[in-house]
Amino acid sequence: MRWMALVSSLGIGCSSITNEKRVRIDGRIDTTDDLPGGVTYVSVHHAWLGEGLLRHPMAFIDATTVEQPGDLDVTFDIPMDAGGEGLVLYAWHDRDGDGVLCSIDGDRGERTGAVAVTPWPTYSATVELTLAVPCAGPETFAP
Repeated sequence: MRWMALVSSLGIGCSSITNEKRVRIDGRIDTTDDLPGGVTYVSVHHAWLGEGLLRHPMAFIDATTVEQPGDLDVTFDIPMDAGGEGLVLYAWHDRDGDGVLCSIDGDRGERTGAVAVTPWPTYSATVELTLAVPCAGPETFAP
C-alpha cells in the first residue's frame, strides 16, 4: 500500500501543469489558384522557442483542418509557459487528398502560406493568409 502511495505521489510531482491561453483566430485563407475540393491543413507555431543553441523558429503547437480555403474560424490552446515568442499561422491545401504535403508521387502543386498573428499575446486575432508558395513546409516561413 505504501508503494502505491509513493508511486502515485511521484507521478503527481513529476507532472507539469501548463498555463494555456485559448486564442480564436478568424479571417480568411485565399489562394492564387483555383483549387479543387479538399481539406486545408492549418497549424499554429511559436515564431521562436528555446534559448541559446536550442533556440529555433516555427515550433509546432497544434493543428486542425478546415474545408477548402475561404472563411477561417479556428481556436487553439497556446502554452504560455513554454518560453515561446510570437505566433504564426501556417496552412496548406491538400489538392490530391493524400494527407501529405507534396508527396513525391503525388501532386507537386499544393500551395502553402503563413502569417504572423498580431498583436501577440492576444485572445482573438483576425488574419488574411494567402496560399501561394508551392510545397513549402512551415520552416520555410521562419521569421
